[in-house]
Amino acid sequence: MWTVENAAITSWVAVALGLLLLFLGRKLFWVFVGVFGFLAGVQIAPRVAQGQPELILLLIAAGLGILGAILAIVLQRVAVAVAGWFAGGYLAVRFAVAWGWQGESTLWISFIVGAVIAAIVVSLLFDWALIVLSALTGAILVSDALPWGQSVELIVAAILFVLGALTQSHLLERPELPARRSPER
Repeated sequence: MWTVENAAITSWVAVALGLLLLFLGRKLFWVFVGVFGFLAGVQIAPRVAQGQPELILLLIAAGLGILGAILAIVLQRVAVAVAGWFAGGYLAVRFAVAWGWQGESTLWISFIVGAVIAAIVVSLLFDWALIVLSALTGAILVSDALPWGQSVELIVAAILFVLGALTQSHLLERPELPARRSPER
C-alpha cells in the first residue's frame, strides 16, 4: 500500500493538517472535509493510477481533498456526512489496528461499522460530532507524526484530543443574550 509517510515533508503536512482539525475542525468544516478527501485519495490513488510516480498519486489525493472542500462549501450537510463517514471509518480502522485486529476483511468490517455510526452521529449532532471527530482525528494525525513509541503517542493523542475538543467547544457560536434594560420609571 502506498503512503506518503516516507517523505519528511509529509510529517509536517500531517502535523499542520492535524492541528487545523484539532483546534478549528468545526469552525473550518471545509478543511475537515478536505482533509478526509485527501486521506481517502491517499488510499484510492494507488489503486486507480497504478504504477504512476508518487507525485502524481499525491496530486490525485490533493485533488480529491480540494474537491471535498469545495463540495463542503456548496453542500455543507451532505459533505460533512460524507466526511463523517470517512472519519468514522478511518478512526475505526486505526482502533482495530491498535487493538491488534488483523486481516483485510476485519479491517473492512471495522471501516464500514465505524463509517455508518459516524455518518449517523454527524447527521444528528452536527456541531458536536464535528468537534469530536475532527479533534480525535487531528490528535491522531499529530501523534502519529511524532517519533515516539505507541504508548507515548496514545497519551499525547488523548491530551491533544481533550485540548482540541475544549478549544472547539468554546469557539461554538453562542446566541447573544438581549441587553438588560433598567426598569422604566
